[in-house]
Amino acid sequence: MTRDRYDELVKLGRDWVATMSGVQWRLGDAALEIEPMRSYGGVNPSGKDDLFTVSEAIRMFAEDVGLAYTTVRGYRWVSSRWPKERRRADVSHTIHKVLASIPDEQERFEAVNTPPAPSPGRPCEVDARQRETGGGLEGRLPGERPGEGGGDP
Repeated sequence: MTRDRYDELVKLGRDWVATMSGVQWRLGDAALEIEPMRSYGGVNPSGKDDLFTVSEAIRMFAEDVGLAYTTVRGYRWVSSRWPKERRRADVSHTIHKVLASIPDEQERFEAVNTPPAPSPGRPCEVDARQRETGGGLEGRLPGERPGEGGGDP
């Protein structure tokens, strides 16, 4: 493979990731609109007054759009943790998902704005500390050394 072809595929891949992230946000936002986040147990945990419980509504939406319930539930949660004005279009949905677990809002919102400095020759490589804390952009999987990986986990 030539370097030009590789660079072309990287550009296409980044475009696909951006498209995929956009779809994940839209699905999460739709699920959040169908069922806004509630405290544990919800206002109506038994579903007696509502047409559906939260789980039933999200499960039905997931089935109707052809996705797994857990996938849609995850997208909904990530959307709930990232108001639209705090999302970064240049940072993947996956990274937002990793950072969504940071309990402190201010810390979470700052973390997405402070990606690691690019490494020479590997613009998105993340060191071990950043992988563990979610404090960086997409990189190698835990335990991989430079040049390894590339397969499905």
